[in-house]
This record gives sequence, structure tokens and C-alpha cells, in this order.
Amino acid sequence: MELSVLIQELNNKMPLGYNAKVGGSVILNVMGFINRTPEDVDIIISHNTFYTNYDEKYKDLEKVRSVIKELFPLDEVHQIPFNTYCGEEQESDKEKYAFNLKIYNINLWAFGNKVNTINILVQKDSVVEDYYSGLKLNNIPCVPVRSILDAKKSYNRPKDAMDFMEIIKILI
Repeated sequence: MELSVLIQELNNKMPLGYNAKVGGSVILNVMGFINRTPEDVDIIISHNTFYTNYDEKYKDLEKVRSVIKELFPLDEVHQIPFNTYCGEEQESDKEKYAFNLKIYNINLWAFGNKVNTINILVQKDSVVEDYYSGLKLNNIPCVPVRSILDAKKSYNRPKDAMDFMEIIKILI
């Protein structure tokens, strides 16, 4: 499956006010900020709805979960704990994302590379810069680079530290 087709399918089926965009290292790689070929693709689902009724919010989040499970075989979709890097759960991710799903054993073509894993992160609250981002690569909607870097700096993983070193070398 092509990444552009997957994003289009997700966006066609999402509840009103929700959209899916690509984020993560794959975007940094395509833009030339890092040389490492990513092992997975991050899909960020954001919304522009400011809920006053939390029951409505959670109904919409369950609709999002249903859309994802409709597109992938149930045995391939795994709920994962919020970013347990270095053995510690990151509180910032618990606050930012409603849920995080990982899909394994998928044949996905993303910007000329084959990946087998997709991470789908669904934002709890409206993140205006992600939802309204106009960034597109090969006609695929993407979250802003700033959002990707903000997420990476909170992970405290060796590969992210190396990515930042590569980015700094480019900028100097």
C-alpha cells in the first residue's frame, strides 16, 4: 500500500474535524535533515474541535479507533503504552495523546522506502499548528517540522540524539 493512499483513506473516514498527517523521522529524512532511513512511519491524527462535552469527545475518539481497526486486520493493531522509552513512561505523551496504536507486518511504501510498522498517535486536544499545517511532501499532508522536533526532544532515545546531531551539523 502507498502511504498517500492510506492517508487519503484515513481522512475520508475520520469524524468531521479530524485529519491524519505524516510526522516523525520519515519527514526529516525526506527533507534531508537526517540520513537515517526510518524503520516506521508515524501518523498523527489531530482535530480542530474544542469540546465542551467530554462524552462527545470520547465518542469521536472511539470513532477514530474504529476507523483504524477497520483499515487494518485486528491482529495487526496493538495498543501500546505511552512511549515507554528507557523504561520510563513519558508523562508529556500521556497528556498529549488520547491513544497510540502500533500496526505491525504491514507492507507500506513511504517516499520510496518500504516500511513494516506504522505508529498512529491520536491527539487528545486540538493542536492548531498540526491540524492546519499546509506542509505536503509528494502530495502527502505532513505535520510541521517543529512538531516533529518538539516530540523527538522529549523521547530521550539514542537515535533521536543522533538525529539532532545530524540536524545541527546541517545548520552550522
